[in-house]
Amino acid sequence: MVTILCDTTDYATVKLAAKLLAQDIENITGYRPSIQHDLKGAKGNVIIVGSSDSSGLIRNPAIKKYIHTAAIENKWETYVIQTVRKPLSNIANAMIICGSDRRGTAYGVFDV
Repeated sequence: MVTILCDTTDYATVKLAAKLLAQDIENITGYRPSIQHDLKGAKGNVIIVGSSDSSGLIRNPAIKKYIHTAAIENKWETYVIQTVRKPLSNIANAMIICGSDRRGTAYGVFDV
C-alpha cells in the first residue's frame, strides 16, 4: 500500500496531478491510494508530490534534506524524482517528485 502526500497550499495543477496519479495507480493495480496533506499520520510507503516553490511538504526540513534540487533551481518546467529509505521513523520508503514549478511537478508525476 502507498499513500500520496500533496500539500493543500500547493498549486491546483499539482493537486490535480496527484489525484490523477492515484487514479492511474488504481487503474493498474485495483488499489486507490489515499491522498493526505501533511506528514502527520503518514506511514509505510509514500509518494510525496510537490513544487519546490510552493509546497510546505517539500520545504519541510525533514524531507528537503533528501531532495537534490540543484539541477532544477531557477529553471522552468523541470523536476527531480528521488527515492529515500526511511526518511522519517514512521515512513518506510518515500518517492519524492519535486518540480521547479507547477508544470514541472506535473511533468514529473506524469513521467512516473
